Amino acid sequence: MRFSKNDRERFEEKYIPEPNSGCWIWTAAINRYGYGHFMMRNPKRMERAHRISYQMAGRRIPRGKMLLHSCDMRCCVNPDHLSPGTHLENMRQCAARERYTMHNAILTKAQAAEIKNKIKMGITARAIAKQFGVHEATISDVKRGLTWKNA
Repeated sequence: MRFSKNDRERFEEKYIPEPNSGCWIWTAAINRYGYGHFMMRNPKRMERAHRISYQMAGRRIPRGKMLLHSCDMRCCVNPDHLSPGTHLENMRQCAARERYTMHNAILTKAQAAEIKNKIKMGITARAIAKQFGVHEATISDVKRGLTWKNA
C-alpha cells in the first residue's frame, strides 16, 4: 500500500510514544473494541490504525492474516509490537494471557467451573450448552481451555 506524505504526517500526529512499554498509544478515534481507526484520504476509507502503522513501516500483512499485539494493548500502533498471525493463534494468546475472559464474558467463573465438572461427568456439550443458554462452541472453548482456563 502506498501512503502520501500527508497521510504519514496526519498519522504521526495521532499517537504518543509511551516510554516504559514502548507502545505507541493511539489518541484519535477508537472503536468499541479498543482499536484505533484512521481515515485514509486516497482512496477515502477508514482503516484500523495498527494495520496502517505496520504497512507504513514497510511490512506486508499476508492475505488471510490478522495482526497480533505482543503488548496486549489494542490501542498500540507500534509496528514492532505487531506480527501477522491467524485467528486461532490470537485466541490461544488471549487464553494464555488470560485476556479472553474480560468484561464481555458470557459465563461467570463459577459457571465455567460447573461446566468443567459436567464435562468430567460425561454430559454432552450440547446438553450443557442448552442448560446454560449458550452455543456449543462456548462450551467447547471452556473444555479446551481457550476460555476460563483457571476456573
